[in-house]
Amino acid sequence: MFEEDKKYMKFSDIKLKQPLSDVKRTDKINNHDTLVIPENFLNTITRFFEAANIEYQAIENPKFYPQDKLKAGLQRFEDENEYFAYEDPVLFVTQYDADALFNWAKQLYGETMDASYRKYLDDRHRQGEEYYEKYVRQLEE
Repeated sequence: MFEEDKKYMKFSDIKLKQPLSDVKRTDKINNHDTLVIPENFLNTITRFFEAANIEYQAIENPKFYPQDKLKAGLQRFEDENEYFAYEDPVLFVTQYDADALFNWAKQLYGETMDASYRKYLDDRHRQGEEYYEKYVRQLEE
């Protein structure tokens, strides 16, 4: 590993206040619940599921899901952060209670973002800027 890489957080270094493993499981008969999420949030949430090796299913372009439920699901995210306005819905099916998972997800964006995750994102941003300054600027000269 390069010495330079050690000064940045890795995804595995993120320690959320509420880990995904502590989220309430659904008590539905089929042991799955569906959270409607904005399309541009899909990559963010799936990284945590994949890192924890937890199964999920993402259904993009859910044509047959009730439109009122899709709108209401997206509205919850929009109410928390305008960044999600005008996004297409994605159904995110997991073993977790949808309301509990929504509350957990709030630590991944906006004013309620977890400090550890914020530091990770800031480190990624700083790393990109430093890379640009070090390598890309040299190519431009």
